Amino acid sequence: MAVPENWWTYCTGYNLHNGKIVSFDQKKERWNLLLDTRDDDELYAMNYEALCKYSDELSSTFDDYHLTYQPVRMHDEEIATAKTRYTKTPACEWSRVVDGVGRVIEPTLSQSWDRAHAITDEEVESLKDDGGEIRYEKVFQWALPRYGDHDDQSIFEFQAARMRNYMQKRVEEGYKPRYYTGDKVIKADHIARFYGACLGKMLTGGRSIEQIFSTGEIFDAVPSIQAAMTKGALEDLTTCLHYSDDWDVDDDKNWDDIYDDVKVEAAASTASHRLKHGRLEDGYNKVSNVL
Repeated sequence: MAVPENWWTYCTGYNLHNGKIVSFDQKKERWNLLLDTRDDDELYAMNYEALCKYSDELSSTFDDYHLTYQPVRMHDEEIATAKTRYTKTPACEWSRVVDGVGRVIEPTLSQSWDRAHAITDEEVESLKDDGGEIRYEKVFQWALPRYGDHDDQSIFEFQAARMRNYMQKRVEEGYKPRYYTGDKVIKADHIARFYGACLGKMLTGGRSIEQIFSTGEIFDAVPSIQAAMTKGALEDLTTCLHYSDDWDVDDDKNWDDIYDDVKVEAAASTASHRLKHGRLEDGYNKVSNVL
């Protein structure tokens, strides 16, 4: 840091004094500056705006402090960084712990899952190709979550059902599907292909759908994704990333009269930011704990 004399009371000079940020005072919410002098070992509290104004972004230690776009106050409801905005979960969605401690943030233990002990010999054989080699894509699918009372529903079937419901809701609200028109509906096989498309998109730098299906720029196009599904199908599936039937139908109608798939929604105690994907996350947590 290089700060001017006029920072201090009764001082009006503009001479700069070198200093170094040494700590953050949690109680006062101030950064502590130690001046680079031989006769001054006192710490000087700095407010956040001044810290950002006089910090040296070219310094080798600049990234050590993770300065946010705005000051971070202890009781802020919202915090914004240069790229991300974080919002505090409303108090009404907190859970009060009367005795003991809160839930530790770690994989949720599962005592009833069929695959909790070991993979069976039959399942090992199902992972092999015709030459007897275990294939990665088969292991990948085996390791995915399963749903239903007896784990008899694959994640592709579960997601397809939720996305069919959400697609129908979106159509009722005015959305015009590019691919899923007429008798075409979202199927489990389509979700499996969608997983592959997402992995392919990630491995090619997160290209847009327009780039993936480009016919003019050969280096933008992703042939493997083009072979998996049409551009319209990928656009439709991308708009239906909602895995909880957390909306109500009209008072004079029943769910079964409108939607082909049963209503599945998150538990009443689920926080609002987990409503769309909570059931999906719970399935993956159960699998990651076992694996």
